Amino acid sequence: MSKAFISFKTFKKLLDMPMRANIQTLLEILCSAEEMKDVTLRAGEKKPLNKVRELQEIRYPPPKMIQAVDKISVLLQAALAGVDLNEFRSDEFQPFNDNVLIYKQSFRVAKGGSIASKAWEDRSTTLRQIDEVGQKSIKIFTCKGINSIEKLSQQDPGYIELLLNRNPPFGTTIVSKAKAFPKFFISVDEQYLLLHHGAKPVQAILKLSVGVMNTGQNIKLKTRTNNLLHASIVIWNSEDELVDFRRIQVKALIEKPREFEIKPSFGNSKSKISIQVSCDECAGLHEVYEYQPKVSQEEFPSVAHIEANDESSEEDLIDLTDADFIDEMLQMQVVKVSALKEIKEVEVAKNVDLPNQIGPESKRRTYANKRTYEHATNNTVEENTQRYKRRAMSSSDEEDQLA
Repeated sequence: MSKAFISFKTFKKLLDMPMRANIQTLLEILCSAEEMKDVTLRAGEKKPLNKVRELQEIRYPPPKMIQAVDKISVLLQAALAGVDLNEFRSDEFQPFNDNVLIYKQSFRVAKGGSIASKAWEDRSTTLRQIDEVGQKSIKIFTCKGINSIEKLSQQDPGYIELLLNRNPPFGTTIVSKAKAFPKFFISVDEQYLLLHHGAKPVQAILKLSVGVMNTGQNIKLKTRTNNLLHASIVIWNSEDELVDFRRIQVKALIEKPREFEIKPSFGNSKSKISIQVSCDECAGLHEVYEYQPKVSQEEFPSVAHIEANDESSEEDLIDLTDADFIDEMLQMQVVKVSALKEIKEVEVAKNVDLPNQIGPESKRRTYANKRTYEHATNNTVEENTQRYKRRAMSSSDEEDQLA
């Protein structure tokens, strides 16, 4: 049971993982796991690792080679892409010792086919899951367009022997081992559709059947370490939301296809679900099926349109090209501001008290000028407004004459 345990710090990182994480994010979490703490970056390894980092086969190169996490990421991706590290080997850089520890701990954290088989799902390196196929044979097969186990199983044994310059029955052995890998199939039976005429999303009742096509005595059921093969059934929608997940032994699928029912919902005509069956211990053995209901557009909920109603009339609009009107508006604003300042000064003049009073019968003094105070008290607000308006108009006329 201890081999199935992971560190508490690693589990916390998995919980903090974003909902829709991509492969690069998953790779960063894997390389920074607590199980990798024994892998260190030595001073003499930076130069060869930088050369490996700049290779085209490295899909997600780290920005710089600074920490041990960067080293783990480069070595892990180099092995997945089938990069020959013998060219970069030196007395100071021995990548094979670190690779043993990296892959041993990686499979504890990530139970995926790519990690288990040390190959990307879409690369020809998946062919090295066959014992008789090495790195040189993979290069020859890739040049001839044989880049997957399925394509290799369809080849003639004599053609394989001709390409690799080998004698019989080498070709027959290679093809038979390629055919021994389980080939999954997916069958979807649409039971019925629940239509609500646009009031609710369309709901489908689907009956799925998942099994293995090539059944027989020579089918591959275990890994090289004598562990049973498992198949994962993942179903997700167009928004990358998980609909259903199941895991079962490949041996059980060979004996009898597994059938189950799902009830996905579709919000628009472009919505669909994807069903994938893959092997957890082998790479390049996945099968994908896409389903989309065939109903009219009217059966899906309509998208609400927000419209802005403009109730203003043409009289409320301002012509910004009329210079005279704009000047008049600005002058009115100046008059209003000046009138407000005058009113404020009058209020301040009325409320200011003299600090030192002479006798009990002394009157309160103000700091304002007597003439200004009398003028402000005798004139009304309307008279002050008219006076400042005339003053502003006369100043504008003088400016026009000077111009």
